[in-house]
Amino acid sequence: MRTSLVYDGRNVYGVEDMHEAGVEYHSIGRKPAIRAAIKESKNLELQNS
Repeated sequence: MRTSLVYDGRNVYGVEDMHEAGVEYHSIGRKPAIRAAIKESKNLELQNS
């Protein structure tokens, strides 16, 4: 099955939400989000909880 692809020109969706949904997500006008950085930040949040 192919991965869903979303180009978000209005920045309606959250980067983390799209990552969790397994969607290849590209927002227009935001700084690029690197999946590894998102994963790392989640791991840090879990460790600090």
